Amino acid sequence: MIKILVIDDEKDMLDGVRKILTLSGFDCMTAQNGEQGIKLLTDFQFDLVLSDLFMPDIDGNQIIQKTINLQPGIPIIIFTAFGT
Repeated sequence: MIKILVIDDEKDMLDGVRKILTLSGFDCMTAQNGEQGIKLLTDFQFDLVLSDLFMPDIDGNQIIQKTINLQPGIPIIIFTAFGT
């Protein structure tokens, strides 16, 4: 089963993405901020990371760098709810 980590500080967005992925048959773990996401990347292996771009503690760009260091080669998709 494909294991996906979703990182987003907006609870509604995080819950919605998790629900869609789980109903689609993916194994999904979530983190409500960048620090939690990095902790999960340290403790578990994932097949894909989905991360919000704008978060207060660690932003999407920092998530990319930390993910590359912790799990080289893992695909990372950055998303945002901001139109700009």
